[in-house]
Amino acid sequence: MKCPAFLNLHKKMEKELISIEVSENEWRTFLTENDAESLIPGESPSDEKEREEYNAKKTGFSRVVKAISRGQVIIENGVITQKLQYPITGKDNGTVVLDKLVFNQRVAVRDREDIFKGVNNKDSGEVLLAQRKFCAKLTGVDMILLGKVDLKDAKISDQIVSVFFM
Repeated sequence: MKCPAFLNLHKKMEKELISIEVSENEWRTFLTENDAESLIPGESPSDEKEREEYNAKKTGFSRVVKAISRGQVIIENGVITQKLQYPITGKDNGTVVLDKLVFNQRVAVRDREDIFKGVNNKDSGEVLLAQRKFCAKLTGVDMILLGKVDLKDAKISDQIVSVFFM
């Protein structure tokens, strides 16, 4: 009988289509090319407040890197495609309504200003709504449909959307 640690490692390796190192390099390159280097975690700071920010940044960065390694996020010619782990299906016949998000829409400065106009950054509900509006603008997917995206998928798309905040 094989030990649980071996089985977990084997299961992890099965999911990985691209190495973590290659995936990390791909995401780091994309962030650099899009002037979003502030999303790349640097050295772990000693200050507690800065460490919280660092840990959040590292978690977000790692989330996208893992998705790239598993083939859930693909970057080609500056366009990001996120394959949803949990596709959205229609009510009646179970037909898939949305199985991927393609971040390729051009966004003007004015669009971003309109989306974030009057948003209170201290109100998480307002920030999340603005982020969904921005995702809708970047992907061309209706906000109502985006509201049905599973939280696991949304955590990845939130990180992708944050690149375009910069």
